[in-house]
Amino acid sequence: MKRRDRNLGGTKMLRGKGADLQVDAGDVLFAEDRFDLIKIDVEGMEMEVLAGLEPTVARCRPLIFIKVEDANAGAFRAWAAERGYTPVCDKRHYGGNMNFLMKPGAAS
Repeated sequence: MKRRDRNLGGTKMLRGKGADLQVDAGDVLFAEDRFDLIKIDVEGMEMEVLAGLEPTVARCRPLIFIKVEDANAGAFRAWAAERGYTPVCDKRHYGGNMNFLMKPGAAS
């Protein structure tokens, strides 16, 4: 774990560092639930989280509020476009990432 003393919200889990951690896909945890909004702030693991929520996003078509690290911006924009999501707004609060509020288009 990489802890940022001045920003505990910026703490990151790093692969291959420290102890093993069990991680379950969101779709395993939320298979029966309905969502109107999903908020994602996972310090660089956005694409992995979205992959783990794929059926939930397809089923619910929620608004998505997400912080995306610059390194993942291209992959995120491609993911959103492929699923018919468009930005309602985007805002840079800190260097290195952007916040997006994404809305779904018509289900495909």
